[in-house]
Amino acid sequence: MLESERLELIFSTIQKKQIISNDELRKMLFISSATLRRDLLKLENNGLIVRVRGGVSLASKANQEVPYYIREVERLEEKEHICNLAKEYIKDDQAYFMDSSSTVGNLCEHMWDSRIVVITNCLKNALVLGSYRNVSVYITGGGVKKNSNSVVGEVGKEYISNFNAEIAFISCRGLDPEGIYEASFAQARIKQHMVANSKRVVLMCDDSKFDNRHFINLITYDKIDIIITNTKPDQKYLDLFAEHNCEVRW
Repeated sequence: MLESERLELIFSTIQKKQIISNDELRKMLFISSATLRRDLLKLENNGLIVRVRGGVSLASKANQEVPYYIREVERLEEKEHICNLAKEYIKDDQAYFMDSSSTVGNLCEHMWDSRIVVITNCLKNALVLGSYRNVSVYITGGGVKKNSNSVVGEVGKEYISNFNAEIAFISCRGLDPEGIYEASFAQARIKQHMVANSKRVVLMCDDSKFDNRHFINLITYDKIDIIITNTKPDQKYLDLFAEHNCEVRW
């Protein structure tokens, strides 16, 4: 098992149980105490868990930005479903903003035969897209945000203002009837500038993001043109999307 897969399994188990002993985790994963200790320390350093005597508990969920190495292996089937719908909006000879979310990152895997321009703040997106023959890639400047695979900062916002894109493909940390949220202020500001310089905005979010409120306001529903998810939303959301003229697909 890869380290990223093991970390995701540990974190998802702790999310379900809230608190669990080290012995139970070690037996479940068939790993040594030393390996488990290293894994738990990595999760704790990222603010996801709290180690207690003989075990571990889930840290407060408020405004956590889950590290990229965990997000990219979570809910892969749901992300694939969303990306299969989103790729229908990719047309040759157009420019697109793509944020650094793992869901949008999955979309990059579908663009190998496109003739497009992409502006992104994601290091991995730039590497993947840069390997495709007919994709021109621009990456924002700024500082690399720890554990996020993202480049953020004022320099990046200024860089984005040089482009006009057909669509901004973005994701979010959560949404509820009051709004759409992000866990990182720096990430939110980059995405807001992408939205401001795009003709249309496509929000890609799986069903785990619904009824999930966070502290940082990302964007209002009137700025969203298309919402793509993996299952039919509750009627309250369908009514909300219709009120704001958001097309919704699942």
